[in-house]
Amino acid sequence: DTTLFGEVLRNLLNNALKFCRPGDRITFFVPPDDPAAIAVKDTGVGVDPAILPDLFRHEVRTSRRGTQGEAGTGLGLPYSADIMKAHGGDLTVASTPGAGTTFVARLPMVQPVALVVDDELALRMTVRHYLGGIGVRVVEAENGDRALALLALSPPHLIIADVMMPVMDGFTLLERLKADPVGRDIPVIVLTGRNADTRNQAFARGADDFLAKPVQADDLLSRVRKYLG
Repeated sequence: DTTLFGEVLRNLLNNALKFCRPGDRITFFVPPDDPAAIAVKDTGVGVDPAILPDLFRHEVRTSRRGTQGEAGTGLGLPYSADIMKAHGGDLTVASTPGAGTTFVARLPMVQPVALVVDDELALRMTVRHYLGGIGVRVVEAENGDRALALLALSPPHLIIADVMMPVMDGFTLLERLKADPVGRDIPVIVLTGRNADTRNQAFARGADDFLAKPVQADDLLSRVRKYLG
């Protein structure tokens, strides 16, 4: 839930601001050995070691006044820890009194999945090769009907679909996806030629982006990263 995760990051930022002095620094970064985490590090006054183990507990009041006398409820960190737990992740803290604090909001590692829908085996193999290089798992379908069957089993994070296919074409697939409670929020990149009318029809049916054939690696990967990070 991006809104709730944003609340966690705002809480951590506000907390860091509260305990920083003029000239201190706050840094957001992804730990090099933890790609599914975001760390918020400050060079502020740090946390008293006596209250550090209780920061995420609702039943223990750990709120202190900030460096400018700011008051707090003591609820922000326990609330943030609850959100991370609900996502299957966690929230951790390390602090040195007088030298600063680092909070790490960690999500579970999830391999992104792209459903590639095209009746050409060679194209599916090409896309699989390119996406495999950036850690994306590819599921393949030769037409829209097969794609919907796979969607019902396990929704992907992204769909890349051709327009001209037997059994069920890409336009019909788009219409069915946008009418489906599970499929309507999955971003769809449509594979097209250079026909502007085809692209306009795809966008009118709910496509999020397009990719021109023949598929070029840089073009594919830049568009996929936009939706999968």
